[in-house]
Amino acid sequence: MSLLLHVVSGVRTFLDLQTILVLLVSFLGVLWFVRRGRNYPPGHWKWPILGNIPHIYKDPHLVYTRWAQRYGPVLHVQLGQKDAVVLNGYETVHKAFVGKAEDFSGRPTFIYFVDKISEGGKGVIFAPYGSFWKEQRKFTLMSLRDFGFGKRSIEGKIVEESQALQSEIAKFDGQPFSTHRLLQNAVANVICNIVFGDRWEYDDPLFQRMMDALDYMVSTNVFAVPQNFIPFTRYIPGWEGRLEPWMKKFLSIMGYLREELDKHKASFDPNDLRDFIDAYLLEIQKQKGVEGTRFKEDQLLQIMRDMFFAGAETTATTIRWTLFYMVIYPDVQRKVYEEIDQLLGKTPPSVSHRSQLPYTDAVLAEVQRIATVVPLGIPRATSNDTTLNGYNIPKDWILFVNLWSVHHDPQRWPDPERFDPGRFLDENGKFQKPEGFIPFSTGHRVCLGEQLARVEIFIFVITLLQHFELKLPEGAPVPSRKGTMGVTHAPQPHNIVAIPRD
Repeated sequence: MSLLLHVVSGVRTFLDLQTILVLLVSFLGVLWFVRRGRNYPPGHWKWPILGNIPHIYKDPHLVYTRWAQRYGPVLHVQLGQKDAVVLNGYETVHKAFVGKAEDFSGRPTFIYFVDKISEGGKGVIFAPYGSFWKEQRKFTLMSLRDFGFGKRSIEGKIVEESQALQSEIAKFDGQPFSTHRLLQNAVANVICNIVFGDRWEYDDPLFQRMMDALDYMVSTNVFAVPQNFIPFTRYIPGWEGRLEPWMKKFLSIMGYLREELDKHKASFDPNDLRDFIDAYLLEIQKQKGVEGTRFKEDQLLQIMRDMFFAGAETTATTIRWTLFYMVIYPDVQRKVYEEIDQLLGKTPPSVSHRSQLPYTDAVLAEVQRIATVVPLGIPRATSNDTTLNGYNIPKDWILFVNLWSVHHDPQRWPDPERFDPGRFLDENGKFQKPEGFIPFSTGHRVCLGEQLARVEIFIFVITLLQHFELKLPEGAPVPSRKGTMGVTHAPQPHNIVAIPRD
């Protein structure tokens, strides 16, 4: 009798499992049918609850590029409980961000992490698309131009900083060193000069603590943490703590920015504006008492955050990649140096020299193409229900632009993994910018600091190559060209040697 009961119980358990599986498959089938009926973009198969997160945990830009070849340039991706679209290839990106800019220029402040660090979309980078963003971006750009953007005055500051960097590198006296921290110091100092009106000595303890914090933060891709896309994980004991070290570093830098703001308030003179902070404080003063004004101290602090975080790391990483490629392609480095030496000798460079240095300009562009420092850009969001390439895309879907696919498209860039500055030169040896080259993205949300970054990269690289021949340490293997992914796509750790030129 007990044997019979055991058999019956086993059969019932089996049937229960069968029932659960049938219900699960039926549910997924209905969900697939409903989604298909809504004409959403195609995409890879998805795990229950997690969606595509397990597929894209490592090198998502490469995964999306492969998927685009299979499913098409507009991909639907499920990130936990959040729907996202990945745009691949220049034509699709241009069609969305330029042709339908009003629909594709939002920011996903509904993502947990983005909401947390931006205090609900303050600043400029994470501000939702609309009148607030337009007003703050316009004021920021105008003020930055007043304090140097696009003017020779900023060139002077960058040249001075490049000379300080040159002096630091000379101290190694031909011994191997890493360019990582030195370039961070130099580029961050340019930002500090524009925003705060001052620079730091490279060995200043506070400055180095800030750089340590920045280093930790950019090495971790916090956009990928589960709390962003699977809300219930925020309440699992211990999971919130996984963000704690990152947030601690973030808040330490925000504390420094607050101190700078307080110092500026204490010494503010409306008749003697020193930098961007003073310009914004003056606008706050002008709009005091104006109903609904959006010029406030907390907004200023968040713009300072945007400029420091976005301006320092991406430019420094681009220059690191440039020096990396100069080391592994010494013939390219030699041609760049010869062009610079023939025009300038040891004369400090200026942006006015750019048109006379076409090969150098082509090398800098090819580095930006092949390295693609921010492969997926900063996440955007749809501002309205819209369509693209015949597919329906609802409002508030997350958007990723796969710049890696844009810059590694074999239809536009034959043999895209080959380093070839000639892609940016015409038949007469003059610099040309192909249509599919958008290292600073495109559309309304194009990088706020594009002009500054282009000047920094140009002047820093030329200054260093004027004074040093860059090599690998004797006996060192050639470093891998495969980068590491955090917030940026950076070179793997490596050392170089800088030999002073006569």
